[in-house]
This record gives sequence, C-alpha cells and structure tokens, in this order.
Amino acid sequence: MARATQIKWSILLPTLNEGESLPFVLQKIYSLGLGKNTEVIIIDSGSTDGTHDAFLHASRKYPRLFWIEAPKGK
Repeated sequence: MARATQIKWSILLPTLNEGESLPFVLQKIYSLGLGKNTEVIIIDSGSTDGTHDAFLHASRKYPRLFWIEAPKGK
C-alpha cells in the first residue's frame, strides 16, 4: 500500500487583487524545490481582478496548491 505524502510545510499566501502577480509569485515559490511535502494555500479576501482565474490556471501546473476564500476584510 502506498504511503500518503505527509505535509511538513504550508506556505500561506494572502491575496487581494493579485491576479497579475500571482503567476510570478507561484513560479518563484515552486522554483525553490521544496519537495513533495510542501503545500501552498492561497487565502483570498474578495479579489475582483481575476486572481481566482490565475489560481485555476496555476493549479493545473503546480501540485498541492489550494484556495481559501476568506470573508472580505477579515
């Protein structure tokens, strides 16, 4: 039976209207070679500029990339 990858590192990336810069930031994070035991969690506070679309595009390229929609202003 295959062992599930245990997450040891979580990178929390708060965003608000970062659709243009998000691809660049994610490329830099994943280029660090942190390995299979790292996850990246984007916590968005109500972006209206296409940040979620940028996330969806990136999620096809990068593993262990997650999205959380935070209440605006919280």
